[in-house]
Amino acid sequence: MNEHQKGSQGLQPMGSEEEIMATWSTATPDEPPLVSIICATYNHQPFIASALNGMLAQKTTFPFEIIVNDDASDDGAADIIRDYLERYPNLIKANLHRENQLRQGISPEEHTVPKCRGRYIAYCEGDDAWTNPDKLQCQVEMLEANPDCDMAFHPAEKHYFGLDCQDITGCYGDTPRVVSAEEVIEKRHGGIPTQAVMVTAKVAFELLRFMKDQEDKLVSDAYLDALAAQRGGACYLPEVMSLYRFRVPGSWSSSVNDINKKLVHYRRRILSNRRMDAWLKYRFTRSFDIENRHMIFKILKSPEISDKERRDFYLSYGDKLGISDRLLARLLLAWPESIGHYRGAREWVRRKTSPAGQAET
Repeated sequence: MNEHQKGSQGLQPMGSEEEIMATWSTATPDEPPLVSIICATYNHQPFIASALNGMLAQKTTFPFEIIVNDDASDDGAADIIRDYLERYPNLIKANLHRENQLRQGISPEEHTVPKCRGRYIAYCEGDDAWTNPDKLQCQVEMLEANPDCDMAFHPAEKHYFGLDCQDITGCYGDTPRVVSAEEVIEKRHGGIPTQAVMVTAKVAFELLRFMKDQEDKLVSDAYLDALAAQRGGACYLPEVMSLYRFRVPGSWSSSVNDINKKLVHYRRRILSNRRMDAWLKYRFTRSFDIENRHMIFKILKSPEISDKERRDFYLSYGDKLGISDRLLARLLLAWPESIGHYRGAREWVRRKTSPAGQAET
């Protein structure tokens, strides 16, 4: 075991490449994998070993492959990836870019999805990790038992970077079930963390087509969930099987603390949701309107955003709000002090209605 493996948290690899492949029903390097794992990473030097270890710890009866996309990290993460490439040459393939691709408008998926050979695709970014060695096996078995579903997911342990604070996200109940597309799009019980998701490969390729002209390259997972759930819902497993590190420096979740970036992000999300609604033939218009409503009110109840910016945002995107929501929006705009009362009321409703108190607003 090398220094990276010893120093990382969470699961450890099952052993050598040969030992991992020995559990497969067909254990030859040329056998097409059933699952392709995508790992997008950028400057994740403190975490990338933990992410890769969680993948290599998976106990499966089927072949899998790992496709890593390092977007020109300058913190030493690429050196760690090279070390794993040497140890697991038949399991891991990597794009080690010399120039940052996202800054050129090229998303990680454009480099990884075309290289995936699996029937299913699982995701784990370089600052997250899988914490259950049976994760892949469980998700594949549930998808195989529910052929009308193109997606499987589970809850994740959410760690707030730099804080001694954690909770559970993506909890949609205590028993396995098929979650409706409406629940997924509306995020009724919170957002679904990317590292908890597995989809059929055809969905990942459809996402590439949808994202081709999108400005918002950073949150493609939000649209992935809608695409994957639209046919027959999503398979849900209640076990917590991954770790989601929230607001790691440089990550998307840390960038939304910037007011200007927050405004741009939500503008793009609302416009992209409307485009996704059209892409799905307007079958889920109400659900997309509900999701857009959440984002509109997040802006309206943010006191750090100026009154003018909040008003302009409402005038631009509040046209599909219902009458009662329009009245509430105008109250928030006319009486900024009401934001505190609004937040208190929302928190009370959240505690009363969310399963295990885990729903996010």
